[in-house]
Amino acid sequence: MKTMEPMDKQKAMRMAMNGRMCLLSVGIMVILVAVTTTMMYGINMILIAVEATKGTEEIVELMAETNMTVGMAWAMGACFLLTAIVEMFTGISAVRFSNRVDRAFLLKKIVLVLLGVEILMQIVLFFMRSLSLGMLFTAIALPLFMLWGVTRLCKLAEQDPERVYAVQTEKVKEKQRQESAAANGKSLRERAMMKASEPKPVREIKENAEQTPEKEADEESVEQTSEKEADEENAEQMAEREADEKITESTPENGTEETVQ
Repeated sequence: MKTMEPMDKQKAMRMAMNGRMCLLSVGIMVILVAVTTTMMYGINMILIAVEATKGTEEIVELMAETNMTVGMAWAMGACFLLTAIVEMFTGISAVRFSNRVDRAFLLKKIVLVLLGVEILMQIVLFFMRSLSLGMLFTAIALPLFMLWGVTRLCKLAEQDPERVYAVQTEKVKEKQRQESAAANGKSLRERAMMKASEPKPVREIKENAEQTPEKEADEESVEQTSEKEADEENAEQMAEREADEKITESTPENGTEETVQ
């Protein structure tokens, strides 16, 4: 990014504000003209052509007075509608990209296309004897103002190719804060994952290796003591059973000896 002096920064800021305001205001005006004027002319011409094909006397007499045929009415209606579509697309693009320096060259191409379409439309109206000064002004002057505004942004893009926005509005600042917060959160997650995937040091591995034999020896001693206790309990139970059996065997013999005496 090029370093700019204070005077150059002020000049660039004025250029950015002028270009943005011009594109924003003229873009809205072009959209309104397309909806309220150009599209209405096209719809009216198509309705006139439809009524003329039906044979309505008033429409036929009106077209005869103006030396207009049904084919000319259809052609004018189609031209007006196509021009309205181009005007709406250009106006929406100008409003949308009015603060984007990185889209300036694309927007300039769109404005040049609109200017060419408007010039062709005025030529068609001139040959059909339907040209008016008000329509000529709105059709040529508005695209020229829009071209002047987008040229300001193109100069900014040439001076600073890395610049994205013309003016740092509150919406832009909030978007940049959200992007930086998301990037910081992502970097923290990446650091945690990298730390978890790092291999353990040799010292910890040795300590773990030294601790494992001691744990195994303790477990073996516990198992041996439990086995000894179980054997002793079994031996005691066997001794008690043998004593009980001897007692039961001796009791009937003593009873028979007493009866014989």
